[in-house]
Amino acid sequence: MAWNIVNEEQKLRKRTRLVDPEDIHKLLTTHKVKNWATFISNLFRGIEMVLPTRKRRKVIHMHGEGNCTLEKLRTTEGISLDLSKANAFEGMDSLTFLNFWLPINAMSNRSARDNKFLLPYGGLDSLPGGLRWLHWDQYPSKSLPLRFYPQHLVHLIIRDSPIKRLWQGFDQPLLVNLMVLNLSYCASLLVIPDLSKSSKLEELLLRECKSLVEVPSQVRYLDRLIAIDLGYCVNLKHLPSKFNSKFLKNVWMDHCPNVKHCPDMNSGELMELDLNETPVIEPPEAIYHVKQGGILRLCGKHFANFPAISARLQEFHLCHSAIKDINPYGHHQASSELLPEFGWLELVGNLQCKSLPKNIWNMVSSLLTIRHSPLLENLPEISEPVSGLSYLSIIRCESIKSIPSSINNLVSLSYLGLRNTGIKSLPSSIQELDQLNSIDLSYCKSLEHIPSNIQKLPKLYGLYLRGCRSISSLPELPSNLSILDVGGCKSLQALPSNASKLSWESLRFYNCPELDRTFPDEIVANYPVYATLPRRCKAELQYLGSDIPEWFSSKSANGNDGSSVMVHLPPSNGSSERPMLKGIAFGVVWFSDSFCVWPTMKCDCSIGTITVASWSSCHFSLDGDGTNSSDKVFLWFDQNLSGKGEEEAWYVKYAGLAVSFRFYPRQLENFKIKRCGVSLMY
Repeated sequence: MAWNIVNEEQKLRKRTRLVDPEDIHKLLTTHKVKNWATFISNLFRGIEMVLPTRKRRKVIHMHGEGNCTLEKLRTTEGISLDLSKANAFEGMDSLTFLNFWLPINAMSNRSARDNKFLLPYGGLDSLPGGLRWLHWDQYPSKSLPLRFYPQHLVHLIIRDSPIKRLWQGFDQPLLVNLMVLNLSYCASLLVIPDLSKSSKLEELLLRECKSLVEVPSQVRYLDRLIAIDLGYCVNLKHLPSKFNSKFLKNVWMDHCPNVKHCPDMNSGELMELDLNETPVIEPPEAIYHVKQGGILRLCGKHFANFPAISARLQEFHLCHSAIKDINPYGHHQASSELLPEFGWLELVGNLQCKSLPKNIWNMVSSLLTIRHSPLLENLPEISEPVSGLSYLSIIRCESIKSIPSSINNLVSLSYLGLRNTGIKSLPSSIQELDQLNSIDLSYCKSLEHIPSNIQKLPKLYGLYLRGCRSISSLPELPSNLSILDVGGCKSLQALPSNASKLSWESLRFYNCPELDRTFPDEIVANYPVYATLPRRCKAELQYLGSDIPEWFSSKSANGNDGSSVMVHLPPSNGSSERPMLKGIAFGVVWFSDSFCVWPTMKCDCSIGTITVASWSSCHFSLDGDGTNSSDKVFLWFDQNLSGKGEEEAWYVKYAGLAVSFRFYPRQLENFKIKRCGVSLMY
């Protein structure tokens, strides 16, 4: 609403805020200024302006050319520019608000820097002294200008920058009005600025400052702090002994391998404390102060007892502890009033854990996840109906050989995951779980049997049996089943008789030597029918084979390069009765000697050198033990016809012309596409 009000002013030079890259460029390239402050020319000299249309313009120097007075542009007080939509910017005086930002996903986990600015040699000479808000992602220098006096700064945000320290020298300015300091993803940052006078500071965010060794003791006395983020500060060793703020809500200190002690906290507002992968020697008292509905993550071999947490937490994650038996009451006497309750309880890598409490089913109201507990042999019986738990995931607990026959008492269960466990079968009582929509038994190498009454599960949508090498047969499948993965089921003889009658969204079978000989051809023949059903967004099919199905209208020619195919788009006859395009079917025949990876198949549609549309498949599977040497077929259907979001659909704009579809994998090497095909589905 605020931007709409500002944009009601028709004249750009009279608007108080600018946010659209086109407006910013138009203002700065059509108004020549003659009496701007000296620092403007120094500040932005040498910056190149690249329009969103990719048409390069010459550098503009504001050096007294023209006859427009400075006062005509005095109205503009702030500029906000999304750097993912425009490549550079040339400056303006008298700013109080400067916002050069990038989405967070453009900063984390990036292997290469893509700076949007070219600054003069030696860096910046100055910045406007009246700035209240300075947000500059990928700020390209190692420090801020010496002639920048930030006494008015309220927000200082410099992320993903090579900056080492904010100011050089010993005479550092005092940030007396600062409320937010965010230097996240500055991997070279050595020290944080002097915060001794920053009594108004509410947020101190330093995530992934990998060179930072110390958070100075002066932070202890910042009594208005609400959030502190030190996650992934891998070299951090020294912290204040205490955080005094009574308003502290969020403390993230995850993945700090050199932090041995967590500061004390007196806050009565603590909602999230994250110490995941931070091996603190003693459990901090603060874990008992997290408020109801909060989030707590703990990690470390020094946790020998399950903490007696009385608050009802939204999430509790306990990783890599030395706990052998989980006692939900801690050292207190058992009492129903003390039984903790968690929306999501996650136990990961607790290698000494041998048993779970009988009342664990009453401790969790939504999600229970247990991973990598090799000594855990049994899940406790469920003595009475439990209405809350909807998600149960047991992963890499090889000593678990069975699940309780009373699992039918988990009346709200919608997901059952037992990946990499030692179970041989599911109990017949599973038929009573009428809310169950997904079962994942992948890599259960001892699994031999699926009960026949699984067919009675009315909402079962996905069944995942990848790597279950001992299972030889499957019962009749539920009518609602749309996803089946039996890749690597080497003993599987055949698919159930009703498999060809189901409406598949995803059907994957590969590295199944017995099944390859009996695979029903009608499933491939019926693919165009079930793929284009209205409720489908994507549909995929993966099987052993060496050719694209006959029903594909366009296939690549036999030859060395089978990764591209020409498709002649039907001409536009101007008739309103022209059939509607429902989507596109893609197909590739591929070979790879890579294993256990999850690549994505990409396809670009081009006319000449211009790419007009792009698609991406779901992750398809390469999984084997050295026998993955045969050609395989991967088909997928996509209803997305938007291409690159142009006003006119590409298949209408280029009707009657020949376009090229080119296929290539992502995240994969040693991969060859032998043949491909495309079919427009009406």
